[in-house]
Amino acid sequence: MKRFYKACICALITSCMVLLSSCDDGGALSGGREPDNKESTSVTTTDTGCFPEPDEEGPLVSEVRDPMLTYFGSRSLVDSEAESFFISSYEKKYCSEFIDKMTGKYTYPDGRDVIQHVYCSESALNDRLSELIVSDSSPDLVDYRAESIPYLSTKNFYEDLSEYIDLEAEHFNTGLRRSIIESYRYNDRVYYLPWEYNVSPQLLCYDRSVTEAFGFADPYSLWKQGEWSWTGLVGMLDGFATYYEECAPLYGDRIGEALLASGGASFVTLDESGKLSRGAALSAAHSEYISTMRKYIHNGNTASLSDERVLFHSFDMDDLTGYRAKHPDADIAAVPYPSEDGAVPYYRAETFGYLVPKGSKNIDGATCFINLCVNFSQPGTDNGYDDIVWSEAAEQDRELLYKLLDGDEGQYVVDFGYGLPKEFSDSTAQMFRQLISYGEEQPSPDAVIEEHYALVEEVIAEINYLMT
Repeated sequence: MKRFYKACICALITSCMVLLSSCDDGGALSGGREPDNKESTSVTTTDTGCFPEPDEEGPLVSEVRDPMLTYFGSRSLVDSEAESFFISSYEKKYCSEFIDKMTGKYTYPDGRDVIQHVYCSESALNDRLSELIVSDSSPDLVDYRAESIPYLSTKNFYEDLSEYIDLEAEHFNTGLRRSIIESYRYNDRVYYLPWEYNVSPQLLCYDRSVTEAFGFADPYSLWKQGEWSWTGLVGMLDGFATYYEECAPLYGDRIGEALLASGGASFVTLDESGKLSRGAALSAAHSEYISTMRKYIHNGNTASLSDERVLFHSFDMDDLTGYRAKHPDADIAAVPYPSEDGAVPYYRAETFGYLVPKGSKNIDGATCFINLCVNFSQPGTDNGYDDIVWSEAAEQDRELLYKLLDGDEGQYVVDFGYGLPKEFSDSTAQMFRQLISYGEEQPSPDAVIEEHYALVEEVIAEINYLMT
C-alpha cells in the first residue's frame, strides 16, 4: 500500500512573529502578532508536497519561513498521543532550523515553542474567539465543534480553505473521507477537513460468555456474515428481559442518536442544495423498531457489563479499550448498531479536526498542518500513527473499525442537529432522550421528531439565510 501521499504545494509563509499570553479564566489573549526585523517574503516552494517520503530520514530543510502556529482551545494537544505525533511530524518537516540540539525541542531563539497553545475555557471559547477576530489577533487553529458547521461559519468565524487545499490529492479520496468532507461543504466553501472520522462511534459491547449462556448467536459473527439485524437484536433483548425481571438489557449513552441513524434517518441534515432541512423521515418499519426498543433501553452511563443485569452496553472504542484493560479475562466483543433486516447498513458518523479562524496570519501554515494530520491518519498506513491508535486494541476491534472506515460496509449519516446555537442544540439533545423514553403516554418516534423540529425551525431558517 502506498503509505505517503503527495498533497498541497505549500507556499512559504510571510515572516512574522507571534507574541501571545495565555488565557485567564475568561480566555483573554493579548499581545497579537508582532513582525520581526526581516523583510516579509513570500516564495513558492518546488512541487515536493507537504509530506516527507517514507525513505527520508531526519528533519528536512524548512520549507516554511515562519512555521509558528497558535492553537486556541480548551484542550492540551500534548496530552493526546495522536496530536503529539502530528506536532512532532510538523516540526521535523518545517522547523529543522529551530531545533535545540541539546534538548531536542523545536523552539524560537527567544525560547517560544514553534506551536503555541493558548488555553481558553470551553464556556468562553466562542466569545473570546469572536473578540480576537474583531481585534485582528486571530489564532491559527481551533477545534471543530458541533456548532462550527454551518452555524459559526455563517458568523464569519472561519476561513474558507478551498483555495489553499488540493482536494484531488489521494489522501482526501480514501475510504469515506471525501464524501464526509463534502457533507460539511456548502456554496463550494470548505472550512473543515477532518483528520479523524468515526463510523458507528457508539458500539454495542457484550460479554460472549453471557450471550452463549443464553443460547444467542454471536452478534459479531452475525455482523461479519451480514446478518446482524433489528430483529436479531430485539430477540436477544427480549429473551434476556424475560429471564431477568429487573434488568437493563441495553444500557449506555447516546442510544437515541444511534437508533435514528440505523435506519438512514436524521434530525437535521445539510441537503443537496447546501441548506439545512429536516432529515430523512422515519419509515414505518423504523418507527416501529424504535418504539419496540424503548422498553429495553436504560439511557445513562452508571452500569457496565460487569453487572449481570446488562446484556449490551453502548459505549465508544476508547471505553472499550479501557474496559478490556480492566477485565483481561472477560471475552468482550463489540458490534455496530444493527440495520433493518435485509437492508444495506446505515451508521452514524462523527468527525474531529481543526478549523482556521478568520483573520489568521498563517493560513498556509495552518492548512499544511491540517493536511499533514489528514495524510498521516489514513487507516492502514505504516507511519507510526496506527501504532498509537491500535496499541491496546484487540485484533477483532481493529478488523471492525477498518471495515467501517473503508466505506464499503454500508452508508453513513451525518446529523447536524447539534450544529445549531446552544439553546437549540439543547432541544436536539432533549429530542434524542425523548425518542427512546418508555411509557404508555409517550408520543410516537415520528411525533417526537416533529415536535422538536418545530422548536428549531426558526433558527434553521435564519442560518439558511446567512448561508447564501
